Amino acid sequence: MSHDVPQEQTALSQRQLLAIPYLTASPTFTEAAEKLGVSRKTIYRWLNDPDFRQAYERQREETAALVTSEIRALMLKAAVVLAERLESDDPEERARASRDVMTYGLKVADSEANRRVVERLNRIISNVEAEDRYHARNPHVPHTRNPSSRRH
Repeated sequence: MSHDVPQEQTALSQRQLLAIPYLTASPTFTEAAEKLGVSRKTIYRWLNDPDFRQAYERQREETAALVTSEIRALMLKAAVVLAERLESDDPEERARASRDVMTYGLKVADSEANRRVVERLNRIISNVEAEDRYHARNPHVPHTRNPSSRRH
């Protein structure tokens, strides 16, 4: 992983800019602090700075997107190998490959079902939050979840 730091106008110090890739790549803030030669307290103080936090989170998101892309490419290679195993002359190997396909297929189906549940819950939460914001601005309107109560 590269430790290149974007050269953009920022309110962050050079030390903070250099810290972001280390924070992103290190498994713990303690390890990043040791590599940077600063205390954990300094790391946490920097993380309380909105500009630093935003830059750090942007770097984490970019890193996660890169890793996800690489994993997808490897999954394609693995799928080719699995397809080859299904065509093996060895019946035991074909059986193992078939079990692997079935196991993976079940996991994908479960994760898809879970994703749909999470999406539905997120929509419900968004609707409830929107309703709460509406009633905060319009206290004279009865609340649909508790029509007898009015906010004063």
